[in-house]
Amino acid sequence: MTTRTVRLALARFVVIVSLAVTVAAGSLAIGEAPEAAAMPKYTCDQAIKLSEMYLATGQIFYGIGDYQKASYYYGKAAAYADYC
Repeated sequence: MTTRTVRLALARFVVIVSLAVTVAAGSLAIGEAPEAAAMPKYTCDQAIKLSEMYLATGQIFYGIGDYQKASYYYGKAAAYADYC
């Protein structure tokens, strides 16, 4: 082998090993997400009030013709309505 091919092989090896170490260290650092971490903990009364608030906000945007924002707030209302 020539010096150039040895250097290329060594460089590839170093890059692959460093990527493997980075992925392994990152996966250890992240760990697992706690159970049900996506939804905050609310009482049923609080979730119903939030759902009503988002629904009212969606209705306001629907009334002024901003259907995209209305859909966004209707989706948030549905998420809290399903909370209980």
